[in-house]
Amino acid sequence: MKTEQPYIKSLFNQVENFMLKDGLNFILDTKKSHGSTLVNLLDGKQYINFHGGYRSNALGENYHGFTQDDYIRVARATINKQAHADIYTAEQLQATKTFFELYAKPAGFEKIFLIDTGTLSVENAIKIAIRNHALKLLQNDNHDNSFYLKNPIIIGLEGAFHGRSGLSMTLSRTDPNKHEYMPKFDWPCLARPKNATVAEVEKSLNQLTMLLNKHKQHIAAIILEPIQCEGGDHFLPKAFFQKLKKIADKHNFYLIYDETQTGFYTTGEAFAFQSLQLPKPNLICGAKKSSIGYVLADSIILDTPGNAFQISGKINSTWGGHGGDLLVCARKLELIHENNIMSNVQMQGKTLLSYIKKLSGKFSQIIHNPKGIGLLVSIDCPSLKIRDKIIEKSFANQLLLLPGGIPENGPFTIRIGPPLTITEKEIKTGIEYLEKSLEEVSQSNILD
Repeated sequence: MKTEQPYIKSLFNQVENFMLKDGLNFILDTKKSHGSTLVNLLDGKQYINFHGGYRSNALGENYHGFTQDDYIRVARATINKQAHADIYTAEQLQATKTFFELYAKPAGFEKIFLIDTGTLSVENAIKIAIRNHALKLLQNDNHDNSFYLKNPIIIGLEGAFHGRSGLSMTLSRTDPNKHEYMPKFDWPCLARPKNATVAEVEKSLNQLTMLLNKHKQHIAAIILEPIQCEGGDHFLPKAFFQKLKKIADKHNFYLIYDETQTGFYTTGEAFAFQSLQLPKPNLICGAKKSSIGYVLADSIILDTPGNAFQISGKINSTWGGHGGDLLVCARKLELIHENNIMSNVQMQGKTLLSYIKKLSGKFSQIIHNPKGIGLLVSIDCPSLKIRDKIIEKSFANQLLLLPGGIPENGPFTIRIGPPLTITEKEIKTGIEYLEKSLEEVSQSNILD
C-alpha cells in the first residue's frame, strides 16, 4: 500500500467525497507509532495519545509483546472469518478459555457470552435480564403475570451512555443529538446522585422506591456505569451502589454494570467495580480495550431454569464475536498478566492525576475538579466553549484529548484515557503539551 505523504494527503481530501469525515486531521502512521506516541502521516509529527481511541487502546501501538506468529494467527482468523455460532476453531476455543480463566472467573462470573461491540454487549445483557425476569414471573401462579410479561422495564440513569443501538439508545442520556428522531422505549430514568452526600443518594433512591411502587413487577433490571464516562467521568457514590444492590435483591430485579469504558484494567483492576469496592452485579457487559464485546453472568442469573445460557438461540450472533478480535483479546490478557501491567496502571495513574491536580490549581479559571482512578482521569471546564478550545489548542500542540460531559448543561469535561502501557516519560511530555495549551487559552480573550 502506498504511504507517501503527497498520496496520503490527496487520499485524505478525497474521502469526504464519499463518506462523512468528521474525525481529527490525523492519519496514524501504523509503523512508526509506538506506545502512547503517535506519528501523524499528514505532518510527520509525534503526538501524545491521552485520547486512547475513546479509551479503547489497551497496550498502545506496536506493543513489543506481540510476536510475528500473533500477527499471522490474527490475520488468518480475520481473513477466514468463521460463523462461530455453529463452527468452532481450535484457536477460538483456546482464546475463549483464556478469556474466561484470566478475566471472568477471577471476578466471580460463571458464564460468558461474546459478541462484536460494546453496544451489542449491552443489548444482550438486557435480553438476558428480561428473559430471566419473565421466567421468574411464569414460575408464580399470578393472574397478573401476563400483563407484566408484555411490559418489562429496564431502569436507566441520568447522564448515562450505553451505545447507539435500539435498547441502548433508550438508556443513553448524554447528548440528545445522538438519538434525535429515533424511537425509544418509555423506560424511566433515575436521577443520578450529583455528589456523595446522604441527601443526594436518598433523593435518587426515593425516586427508585416510587418507581417500584408504580411499576411493581414490570422492572426487570437497572443498568448503570460504575463511572459515567461520557457523562463527564462522574463517580457515583459507593453508598448509592450498596443500597441499590439491597433494593434490587429485595425486589427481585437484576443489577447490570456497563463497564465498556471502565473495564479491562483501566482502573488498575479487571473491573472498576473491584477498584471502587462496589457490590458485584448479576451481569456485566463491556468491550473497547478488550477488542471484543462480552456479557458475564453470575450464579443468580444461572439459577433460573431456562435462562439464555441454557437454551440455544435466545442470545446469539453470526460471528460469536469476531475471531481475530478474540485472539487479540486473549493475547492481551496474557501479556497484561505476564508483564504485570496492572501495576503500571496504578503507578502511572497516580503520577498522571498528580500532574493534573497541579495544573488545575495553576489554571483554576479554566479547569477544575480533577478526578480519576488508575488511567481514567479527567478535569472539568466552566463552559463548553472553553473545553473545546483547550482540546483544539492541545491538538495543535501535539496532544490528543477526549471530550466528555453533557453539552446542554454540563459538566463540560476533558477526559484522559491513555493506553495501559503509557510511560512516565510520555505522561510528562503530554503534561508539558497540556500546560502550554492551557497557558495559551488562559491568555486569550475566551474569558472575556
